[in-house]
Amino acid sequence: MKDFLFTNKCDLNILSFKKRIENYNLFTNYKVNILKHNKSYNFIFGKIYEISHSKNINIKKNYDGRFCYLNINKNKIKIAVDQFSRIDIFYFQERNNFYISSNFKLLVKIIEFKTLNQLAIGHSLNVIGIRPAKKQTLFNEISRIGVNEELIIIKNKIHVNRKKLILTQTKKYDDSKINEYFKINQEYLRKLGKTSKKNIYMSSGFDSSYLAANQKKIYGSKNILGHTVVQKLSKRSKIYNIFELKRILKLKKHFNFNVKLTEVNLIKNFEKYSEEISEISGKRMMANTLAAFMHYKLAKSSSNSNFSNETYAGEVSDGVHNFGFSQFFSLIDHESNGFREYSDKKICYLYSPNFLKKILNKSYKSDYIFKEVSSKKFNKIKNLNNYNIKNIFYELCNNLFNSNARLPLNVENNLILKEKLKLELFENLKKNYFSNINIEKPEQIYSGFINLYNSFHWQASTICTMYNFADYYNLEMYLPYWNPKLHDYLSKMPQDWGRSLEMKNIKYPLKESFRRYLDYPSILEEGYHSYLYDVKKYSDPILEIISNPKTRKYILKIFNKYHPCDYLSAGYFDKNRINLILKSYKKDKKFEEYSNQIFRLYNISKMLYDLN
Repeated sequence: MKDFLFTNKCDLNILSFKKRIENYNLFTNYKVNILKHNKSYNFIFGKIYEISHSKNINIKKNYDGRFCYLNINKNKIKIAVDQFSRIDIFYFQERNNFYISSNFKLLVKIIEFKTLNQLAIGHSLNVIGIRPAKKQTLFNEISRIGVNEELIIIKNKIHVNRKKLILTQTKKYDDSKINEYFKINQEYLRKLGKTSKKNIYMSSGFDSSYLAANQKKIYGSKNILGHTVVQKLSKRSKIYNIFELKRILKLKKHFNFNVKLTEVNLIKNFEKYSEEISEISGKRMMANTLAAFMHYKLAKSSSNSNFSNETYAGEVSDGVHNFGFSQFFSLIDHESNGFREYSDKKICYLYSPNFLKKILNKSYKSDYIFKEVSSKKFNKIKNLNNYNIKNIFYELCNNLFNSNARLPLNVENNLILKEKLKLELFENLKKNYFSNINIEKPEQIYSGFINLYNSFHWQASTICTMYNFADYYNLEMYLPYWNPKLHDYLSKMPQDWGRSLEMKNIKYPLKESFRRYLDYPSILEEGYHSYLYDVKKYSDPILEIISNPKTRKYILKIFNKYHPCDYLSAGYFDKNRINLILKSYKKDKKFEEYSNQIFRLYNISKMLYDLN
């Protein structure tokens, strides 16, 4: 994606913007025109189209893809993005001047006076993706177009039009719905892209394997090239994802397609990769997550292969099927892995309509599963006995989207965040995100969660990196599980289809349709799951990465330029504790339990570094 700047100040350059729409249920009688304005400035976002005579056409509903569109009607200008807000459009209002751009770094340099958004930073330090929620940025003065939002410009003033999200509720599904699920995915994949050749990021798990099997069925094995990273994170673990790689080789043989391996060596190259992605990270406001490094190398590998300019990945699947709990969460630290999936089903159950009903009737504390999980994993249980359904929903959303452990009704203990920040952050998220979901029945809870994922984890520095690094290498990136028909299907899917305590698998319709209609590799059910990488099962990979002397030297260099205690507010953050933690890290003594906090603090400092 090329950068663009859109402003009423004609002395600033207007840069081109690449617009892409993947056709999906398009109207056939449309006509396109390049939009221009003949007064004080030109609107040139490369090619931004208007459907002629289309005042009654809902562009978001009838177009799917990652795009921005603009509409001019007399003196009124409307700018909006696709229904999932898969593209970042940053904006800023300064008196009678406005600035709108896809380049965050450009706006940061234009704005003379700006202040750090402490709530956005607090959220970033508290979540896996290390990025503010969708509508916010690192600075109070710069915002992003959110989900179901559009900018209306009248007389050089930006107004934000925010639409309420309409929820669906769960329905009873019979066996025929397995075939419907399969057809939704097949039809969507057939409409994506312009070539039969497909690069696929392979993780050796069900999501990427399902994509590969579908693409094989449609286009044949010879038109697939898999891409997988060899992860070298520490000298002790050597190849960290060895079980994943062994399974990839088996999948390669099973599907009969080629796989290209590319190395991510953080033992030697943490600084090198960090500097290489610095410019694009600043432009797109992305953190240096491990996912960012991997997506950078995967995009580079796909580009260098010259196989195809189309790339596909299985991201979003975990969140939309079962809210991120997919053979990752374990209630017991045991050498056997055979029952790990059922641990995740227990957590899914605690985010289900049935458990929500128990909270409403005040019987949740006696629930067997809740007692088991809370006794092993919780810090403190929230008391919700006097809450209505909306406030309970807000509390569950706070646990799901604004925490590290993501345990329902758990009072999380983040030692570097003060209580004032936690309270204000929750109120901010409730006001700007959670309250846009008008939940009235427990059966609407899945629809609410799936809608909100679009403002949180799916916008974080573990997924936006896929799009942005693909753009950097002139690749077309597709995430087929970010499919509106699939999301509607899964919003209505009942909890007894893999989301509760019944015996169906997590991701039941995916796995069942895989077995029935595609070339199903039984090796997916053998040995370690792809999420379990290292032979030392419960090691901390972040700790091992930041403990590397070469890496620590670079991280300390970033801290010297942007020390957290210089930009974090003492009213919100425990700066004394942060200072002690970073001093211990500098001395290489007693910082092990703070590894994640150090890495996230580094990432905020690194984002500030990338902007300069």
